[in-house]
Amino acid sequence: MGRRNGGTATTPGKPFKKLYLVDLSGVANGGMVTKTELVDLMNIADPHDLNSDGSVVYTMPYVTIENVLVLNDHTLLVVNDNNFPYGGGRELASDNTEFIRITLSR
Repeated sequence: MGRRNGGTATTPGKPFKKLYLVDLSGVANGGMVTKTELVDLMNIADPHDLNSDGSVVYTMPYVTIENVLVLNDHTLLVVNDNNFPYGGGRELASDNTEFIRITLSR
């Protein structure tokens, strides 16, 4: 499950983009589910500065995260939507489609 506020790097306010694990096991009809935050997409550790931007924190400030694929118990593949012809994820132009593989610590 993902949560977002529609903000991007080029809109006012701080973008809110998080992925949660939702546990539906044993939930009765109309019952409450539990959710656990898996990753804050605006605060992803990038200790090796893989995108060469000078920061050890990577962000995905897009309006829409299009896909989340579970690769295994500790790894996700996250893909943004480029919102062609413009999107405002990183700049006021067509966004690149980004695929990132995230290794979860839990």
